[in-house]
Amino acid sequence: MILGIMGAMPDEVDQLCAKLENVTVEPYGGVEYHKGTLAGKQVVVCCAGMGKANAAATTQVLITKFGAEKIIWLPNGIYQDETNEHVDNVCAFTKPGEVVLAWTDDESDPQYVLSAEDLKVLEQETDAKGRKIRVHKMPIPKKPVCITEKELAGYVFEEGEDTREAGERLAASYVNFYIGNKVVLVPQFGDEHDVLATDLLQKLFPEREIVPIFAREIIIGGGNIHCITQQIPVRR
Repeated sequence: MILGIMGAMPDEVDQLCAKLENVTVEPYGGVEYHKGTLAGKQVVVCCAGMGKANAAATTQVLITKFGAEKIIWLPNGIYQDETNEHVDNVCAFTKPGEVVLAWTDDESDPQYVLSAEDLKVLEQETDAKGRKIRVHKMPIPKKPVCITEKELAGYVFEEGEDTREAGERLAASYVNFYIGNKVVLVPQFGDEHDVLATDLLQKLFPEREIVPIFAREIIIGGGNIHCITQQIPVRR
């Protein structure tokens, strides 16, 4: 049984899982899956009763539960990601053996080192069928997306929750897109790199309409388009 819990705190997850047997806890956004290959962030994927530090056991559980043949663990997510660096904000499959990876050429940007380490892993990996992973570099916004004093005024922080300060950088990434049957919904931030993201996705998904969505209101609350959506399979 796969149990995805969106927005649940760790103690709430533990309380729920204590009542269930044979359960895997997987936060939405914690894994990306495509035809037998599972890409995940070791610090994100959490298996009840095992502990996220036990990578070998976690790997076997996820392979069993997803019916996957292998898992690719990436070391990093997006800088300042409040989701504990969910993989869906930094890397996503576009077709078998191909991914997009959030990227910047600016070596002074904190994201540069994080993405470079992910790229090194991906370049040494193959998918479940033995194909070398082809990586398409998806630019991050050219100008960091930061929260404003006005936006903070509407926040209510719960006890124990991380707080924010005006000017704090948000985890803005175009990789947090959603693939529908005929469309791809892609976040936009009013940045000059917005068009680069939509152009790249149109190249990678020529059969789908690329729908840009201004997503600042989403990201100031945490996460983005892919984080707040979930596929609903059609029964055939």
